[in-house]
Amino acid sequence: MDEVEAKKQERSKSKMAVTRTSRRLIDATHRDVDFETLKGFIVELEKVYDEFCIITDEYELLVSDEKFVEHRVVNGDDITTYNANVKQTYVEARDVYVKIKAENERSKQSIAMAPLMTALRRDMNRLQDIISAVDDSLSQEAPSSESLQMDKSDMENLLNEMCDKINKLTAIQPDIYLPSDVEAIMGTAYNKIRKINLNLKKNQAPKVPVILPNDEECPKNTEGMLTNLTPPVTSDVHTIAGGSTLEPVGPSTPNSLPTSLSADMSPVKPTAPGVGSTMNVTPTPSGTLTIQDPQNPSTSQIVCHGAPVMAAGCAFLSLLIKL
Repeated sequence: MDEVEAKKQERSKSKMAVTRTSRRLIDATHRDVDFETLKGFIVELEKVYDEFCIITDEYELLVSDEKFVEHRVVNGDDITTYNANVKQTYVEARDVYVKIKAENERSKQSIAMAPLMTALRRDMNRLQDIISAVDDSLSQEAPSSESLQMDKSDMENLLNEMCDKINKLTAIQPDIYLPSDVEAIMGTAYNKIRKINLNLKKNQAPKVPVILPNDEECPKNTEGMLTNLTPPVTSDVHTIAGGSTLEPVGPSTPNSLPTSLSADMSPVKPTAPGVGSTMNVTPTPSGTLTIQDPQNPSTSQIVCHGAPVMAAGCAFLSLLIKL
């Protein structure tokens, strides 16, 4: 019996210790004491509550004997209700401490994050200035490659610094929410770097050289015209517009023109019924073309500079004019 009474008194003192420590902790939060003092109170509260749990388990074991049934209820509360009231007192004080602790952690995070956020905002402003300069450069007809390369390097350095600051912020506060403009300006910067790379690649692309034929492959005449492209003229009769014909007068060889050409204009412009008109066309090596119409004794000269092929072209042009 004395053992049960002693354990009952010990349990009552342990309950008072839990209640007293809980009130001290809650009162301290109302006085805005420093967090280190609150930590001391919560350590003491955890200690006295653990002691109460041990004592109440021992007391419950003692009164489980039918000899001590009357000791199971104290001041109208059975063992379960008694223990629940003490636990509620402990939980209320602990919840207050947990709330204060969370606020303190947020305050510490804010203090640690403040310089990083300030530096991050400064990097954003610098990055925006470079982006504006890049836009001005790309809008020019011939932007400076050196300037674009410098802007690209500056943007890459700033982006690396910003990523490093974001990693540090995440380490301080894992669930950090960055402003939307941070991601927006970083995305814009990466897009500008891509445009700069395309512009630099375009300007550095090798130009395809134009290969011209040399003198050995394409001999030139004294007038500077290519002669190896001149089609050979044969002694065949060539039909031209309106049925007129060009007949060679004199000897001809491949890659050369006859000494003179005779143009029969009878199908187009006869001078009399059944009688054709013949025009003598005589090119010279110097490019002078002599055209003589037997019906019109006057002689016209057309000067055509170049090789005989040019003279032949002039002759053909003169025939078309006559047509």
